[in-house]
Amino acid sequence: MFVNMLTPLVAKYTNTAGVESYSQGMSAGKAMSGDVQLEYEDVPLFADGGRVDAGKEIIGGTIKIGVHRLTPQARALIGGHTYTAAVTGDTPSPAKVTVKRGDRPNEVGFGFVSVERDETKAEHIYANFYPRLMFSSPNASYKTREKQTAYQTPVIEGDMMEPVDGTFEDRTEHATEAAALAYIKGKLSIT
Repeated sequence: MFVNMLTPLVAKYTNTAGVESYSQGMSAGKAMSGDVQLEYEDVPLFADGGRVDAGKEIIGGTIKIGVHRLTPQARALIGGHTYTAAVTGDTPSPAKVTVKRGDRPNEVGFGFVSVERDETKAEHIYANFYPRLMFSSPNASYKTREKQTAYQTPVIEGDMMEPVDGTFEDRTEHATEAAALAYIKGKLSIT
């Protein structure tokens, strides 16, 4: 069973003449929830009036990640928007994300650490890496505070795209959370 999800990381994906690389890697916020669904093509084979075989093949998938707070830099990177850092000094201006018509989401690599517990209560730590995704910018949901605080947190949704080697998901077990995180950072070229 899953007991924890940690440290979602994202980086811009580039494919230049079949050579894949990542840049602008960063934290996407603090993880709250994740839902990964692989999508299959199901082609049945019928013979003598009955189904005798089926061709099942992974053709993609979707991922939904709930985050405590999507950082403005990550929102701009994922959505293909413009991020302008805050300026201090004589003419200060706040940091901002500018969303314009024609903005196209970037293809990104994405990863997070998960902790699972088996039937013996032993914990297993995994690096979950998705080499090529295209997320939509999150929808914003706001609510006024009433008698108690009502939290509204962003969920980003993405489609898995097929990378050069056909790997949609890379999931590796590690001895520590730090090792799993280092593995994902290595994949995304985050130093």
